[in-house]
Amino acid sequence: MLERLKHDMEARALTAIVVAPVFILVITFLAIACFLALQETLAPPMAALVTAAAGIMLIVILLLIMRMVTSSGGSGASTRTPSKSAQPPPLGDQFEAILQERADPVLSNWIRDNPDKAMAATLVLGVAAGYSSSVQKVLLDLYRHYAAAESKRRHTNGEGAKPQA
Repeated sequence: MLERLKHDMEARALTAIVVAPVFILVITFLAIACFLALQETLAPPMAALVTAAAGIMLIVILLLIMRMVTSSGGSGASTRTPSKSAQPPPLGDQFEAILQERADPVLSNWIRDNPDKAMAATLVLGVAAGYSSSVQKVLLDLYRHYAAAESKRRHTNGEGAKPQA
């Protein structure tokens, strides 16, 4: 189940990595072509202004379309959820539950209080781990130590709670 989720996320990331630069290049060439076409009928500063205004309008239109798509998708999902209460939760919710169960409460609170710093730290660690095998080894070693300590703590708390109860 997690392998499929990982594979899907890798495929989406790879697609975004390939498509994003091509999209930016296409939009850049389109803007240059628009500028050169307008330069034949308008003065160069005016052609640049019209080209920039067209780009801004395109961005606004795309943002409005995305907002409509995401808001209709969100409301459709919320209306469908009660009717499908017998079905298991989506894969993303199951994955989040697994991570929440394993997360350190102090770390969870810090992430909840500082989502922007947590995102930046995660991004930096992910990029570093993706490009450096030494960083991967260090992170894996840190995780193993943390997992062992957490396992010991839970085992100790579990035994300590039994005699008292």
